[in-house]
Amino acid sequence: MTYDEALVGASIASLLICLSVFLSALWYAFRPASRARFERAARLPLED
Repeated sequence: MTYDEALVGASIASLLICLSVFLSALWYAFRPASRARFERAARLPLED
């Protein structure tokens, strides 16, 4: 394996890892079960 091949492999692996983290965060934020928690958190600064 050459340096260039290792560089391409590492770039693809890091892209896939970042994409999976991003999609997981989107799934967590937009799932219906999280709606109530985020609405409570949004009102929290206004309750003081």
